Amino acid sequence: MKTRQLAYIGIFAALTAVCSQISITLPFTTVPFTLSLLAVFLCGAILSPLEAFAAQGVYLLIGGIGIPVFAQFSGGPGVLFGMTGGYLIAYLFMAPLIAIAAKKFKRFLFPSLLVGMLLSLALCYLLGTAWFVLVTQSTWIAALSSCVFPFAVFDCVKIVIAASLALAIRKALTKAKLYEAA
Repeated sequence: MKTRQLAYIGIFAALTAVCSQISITLPFTTVPFTLSLLAVFLCGAILSPLEAFAAQGVYLLIGGIGIPVFAQFSGGPGVLFGMTGGYLIAYLFMAPLIAIAAKKFKRFLFPSLLVGMLLSLALCYLLGTAWFVLVTQSTWIAALSSCVFPFAVFDCVKIVIAASLALAIRKALTKAKLYEAA
């Protein structure tokens, strides 16, 4: 990998860590509302599939070894394998999925980003909720009510914001000769 690619991987791992700290604890759920998905969406929209996977892998590895990069300055294997771990692990697959959509349909970039982000969000909800059910022994309805339904509208707003931001960032980086579409 080139130095620039490694730098972008580090930047997006750091962005995910920073956005994870912007969180609000909701009184009716144990899952915090964070901006981490916004960072994951941007990561997939700007990086190549391999770079996106690596960026999210670095984020999870750093958090997994105990550095407090997860929501509310938490970290360690207890968080990664705890009740919200499935949502975090889904990041590994979400970002490359978005990158693949952007690469495959770059002629229709904005719609492909929206679709890729929606599919990745569905994957996050599926993996995360299944994990939550497994760890907490709750029902699917209880898990969805606690972990998905309160966040769905806000996550869709994050998708529109991320897709719009990604287009602007890609354009600015291309103009500065710092970016080549994957």
